[in-house]
Amino acid sequence: MAEKIAVSKWGGLNNVGEYTRTGIGWLSVADNVDVTDAGRIESREGFTRRIATPMSGGFSTKDHQRAYVISGNQVCRVTPGMALVSLATLTVSARMYWAEVNNHVYFSNGVDYGRIGDDDSCDAWQCGVPAPVSLGADPFGRLDAGVYQVVCTFVMADGRETGAGTAQAIRIAQGESLSITNIPQRPGALTRVYVTPADSPVFGLAATTAATSLRWNDSPDMLGEALQTMHLGDVPTGATVIASYRARMYAAMYLPAENASVIWFSKPLQHHLFDLHEDFLMVPGQVHMLADAGEALLIGTSIGIHAYNEESLAELATYGVVPGWPWATDPGTKKVLIWTQRGICDALPFSNLTSNTVSVPPGAQASLCVVERDGQKKLMANLIDGGVAFNQRL
Repeated sequence: MAEKIAVSKWGGLNNVGEYTRTGIGWLSVADNVDVTDAGRIESREGFTRRIATPMSGGFSTKDHQRAYVISGNQVCRVTPGMALVSLATLTVSARMYWAEVNNHVYFSNGVDYGRIGDDDSCDAWQCGVPAPVSLGADPFGRLDAGVYQVVCTFVMADGRETGAGTAQAIRIAQGESLSITNIPQRPGALTRVYVTPADSPVFGLAATTAATSLRWNDSPDMLGEALQTMHLGDVPTGATVIASYRARMYAAMYLPAENASVIWFSKPLQHHLFDLHEDFLMVPGQVHMLADAGEALLIGTSIGIHAYNEESLAELATYGVVPGWPWATDPGTKKVLIWTQRGICDALPFSNLTSNTVSVPPGAQASLCVVERDGQKKLMANLIDGGVAFNQRL
């Protein structure tokens, strides 16, 4: 008669260690079961479909009070009753990325860029840059002789000011005035017109207007605040993965010819303003993840994992992460959990949590979330089949 062996506590899944060494308390297969923190095995919960409409690209706010999904070409709010309410229409069906900042949810798919408020209002993240004005010299003025420059910005209804357009210049003779026409306008916004005094490089506010023309014929002392957004513009079209870190918004764009990614970052507390000539960093591979880990911004690419702290870029791993949404933050420890090409890792500090016990195919796409329920905390990974398990025991 075979001897019965009692197992008082299961260690979980282990398909890496050799069976006689790991002991009988480990599982080599664990389908449709949960292993609790007490080492008990329970049948996993089932599920009930609540929304029949096909969805993709879901996002939940940090306080778990709001949820958004992509349904068809619509950005939708999921109501407490599990109904979908359309907030915005998309132009493409590409994978969506999200970031939450100060109760605003930003979204990006490389073409469509938006911002959702805590009241579910949806407005533009890309605010646009005004086109150049036309200039002329009018007689019977009182301006000093010299070269005058004019440039415009838009001011959105919520107070955001856009980057400045291309400055135009004209030489004015003594006693003439400056005619400004073709002043660009944007629906729902006003236009600020900035003018320099004669032969000066400093732009001052001449007017905030909804008109398409005006005449400037005043002393330089009448100019208002100085222009602050020269050479700044929108988040660049083509940027996909986004994240907020230390009061800046980061946005990554893949460059296939170089097999590298450029990551632009916005001005502090001005997530709609980017200096594409100065404020960026480069990493090898295609960025699939940007995650705020407190001490650093974690950058997961197709070939590696890095940490960036605004002063330096450090390599954490020589293997990459899986496309999709391959990370989640543990609400207790505040550490970032990452689904990589070689299992689950956490940061910071960086460590691989599963390399000694579990090796599974990483999937062609992954999404992670931390679920706290019935006294248990679980990291859930949803995968689309693909990839090859690293160093798995056969």
